[in-house]
Amino acid sequence: MSNQSGKLITVYKDASCYGSHFDIKPGHYSDKTPWPVKSMAVWG
Repeated sequence: MSNQSGKLITVYKDASCYGSHFDIKPGHYSDKTPWPVKSMAVWG
């Protein structure tokens, strides 16, 4: 998962932005996620 948006992205384990989550800052990426991503929020 890569964030090339220029905005903070939060990804969530559960649908509708609930459950465990982590942030991906602009320009960063994650090779693996600890669980399948079900939803995400883009801030700003």
